[in-house]
Amino acid sequence: CADYVGIQRTPEMAIEAYRSYMGLKPGEYEAGRDLNKFIIQAPVDKINENDICDIQVEPIYKRQGRKIVSIYFKVQYKKQGILDFPLVPAFAEARIPIPLSAQSRYMTNFSADEIALSIERGNSYIDALKGRGANIDLGAIYNKAIEENWGAQLAAQKQADAQERASQASRKAAVLKQEHSEDELKLRATYLKELQTTSIKAMSDESIRAEAKVYLDANPQSARFYDENKPGFTNPMERIGFNIWLQARQSIQIDESLFRAWQESRRKRPGRVA
Repeated sequence: CADYVGIQRTPEMAIEAYRSYMGLKPGEYEAGRDLNKFIIQAPVDKINENDICDIQVEPIYKRQGRKIVSIYFKVQYKKQGILDFPLVPAFAEARIPIPLSAQSRYMTNFSADEIALSIERGNSYIDALKGRGANIDLGAIYNKAIEENWGAQLAAQKQADAQERASQASRKAAVLKQEHSEDELKLRATYLKELQTTSIKAMSDESIRAEAKVYLDANPQSARFYDENKPGFTNPMERIGFNIWLQARQSIQIDESLFRAWQESRRKRPGRVA
């Protein structure tokens, strides 16, 4: 009976099987009244009246006419068996007290973590049953969940979820790193272009004429648009082409401290989000 207290009843046994289970020999207690009195009710009374025993037992008979043909026992815990709940934190999330005897039995076969996870999954199952309006036997569900180690599947699912979260975080970090790298390259290109433009604006006319001569040697077809007095090109497209060529000719190295200061100044500009 103690083995089945979690589901609150034993399996049903034919009366002949019960006689054999109790060790009766042919001819012993053949009368149904004697069998019930001495082999069923008397042991049940001893169990129920014993202060040390933590279960309460009730025999349920199946009859054909007045004859008992089979029997099973309803089983539940006595109140004194649950006074010290819980024995260990593993049972803390159970929605009914788990008696000490059951706790000890479970702890013999399963770790505290396995039990806690089985109870957690049992609670999820209970909630699902409530949602469907089903009748719920909490003791039976917890016993089945722990004995069948429902927590193993939950542990596997939690591990898979944790791995997926880690994978998502890794992918997100890689994307952010890539975006940061691309933003950094764009900023460096912008900063370098500003330096090149500033450097070109600071060139003297003589320096520009000298550069224009080199440019025209390579691009003689552009000579008709060149005005040495300005100095520069009269055609807008030629001016752009010459300017791009000049930028490429600038030998400028980026100073990291000045670049960081420039970045900071951009973030502080009105209307720009840091």
